[in-house]
Amino acid sequence: MSQFDTNKWFKKQYLTEAGLNESKADSVAKAMDDAIDTIDPELSVKDFALAVGKILKGEAGTEGY
Repeated sequence: MSQFDTNKWFKKQYLTEAGLNESKADSVAKAMDDAIDTIDPELSVKDFALAVGKILKGEAGTEGY
């Protein structure tokens, strides 16, 4: 079993409890939410789903996933 780093664990726990520990998914979700608010705050779920589909397929100027 590898060494458990208590300092790293306590730091992560402290940041999580303080609301300061953001994952990549949290950062992307916030950026997407901000972009939606800028473009169309009333964006429908259908239009959002279609946009995500285009991103995943690579039809939005991206390579796709």
